[in-house]
Amino acid sequence: MRDRYAERFSAHLKAKAKADQDRRLWLIALAVESVETSRGTATGITMEHLRAMQDRPHGAQWIEKLDQAMNAATGADAELPRPTSPGSSTGTRA
Repeated sequence: MRDRYAERFSAHLKAKAKADQDRRLWLIALAVESVETSRGTATGITMEHLRAMQDRPHGAQWIEKLDQAMNAATGADAELPRPTSPGSSTGTRA
């Protein structure tokens, strides 16, 4: 019984890791607008493109960099524009 549980738990962990990786690639594919290479600019990046990139040497490092850039771009607080001096505002509120 323990062996069966261990096998099922191991299969669950593998499926979860694959689902997490697929979710990560899907989010990166949505976030990337284009990729510039020496051959030109590619648009319409898909999960298949990212999987192919990941399978190449050092591809996992590039996926990690894309993931970090996506998280930095979406996780940072937005900077709201503020008036440069109190006298330049035309509003009635002080």
